Amino acid sequence: MKAEYSKTSTESQGDNNIIILFYSRFTRELQFLKKLADYSSKDATNLNGLLQNIGSEFSIYTYGMLNAGVDRESITALKEEQLLKECGIANSIHRVRILETIKGKLTTTIVVSTFLSHS
Repeated sequence: MKAEYSKTSTESQGDNNIIILFYSRFTRELQFLKKLADYSSKDATNLNGLLQNIGSEFSIYTYGMLNAGVDRESITALKEEQLLKECGIANSIHRVRILETIKGKLTTTIVVSTFLSHS
């Protein structure tokens, strides 16, 4: 009986390894497809372009952000927690880079607006 359990346990572990392998491959392929997707029909403000300017790998977040109601204008009001929970951005470094880009764009916009209004 012990030998039978050991054999079943080993077979089960092998099945688990195959499932993990397929899941990893599926996830990798899905991320690749998200990078290639054309969001133009749903992305009127070109949020995808903004994310790609941060880095090509950031375009994988476009779909989740658009589904959460984010566009290029509303992104400036987002907090890190919203990027995590509503937009599904699990990578904390990516959330920080998005927020830093938003702040940088805001600073540039404010400086340019102030300069133009005082000219």
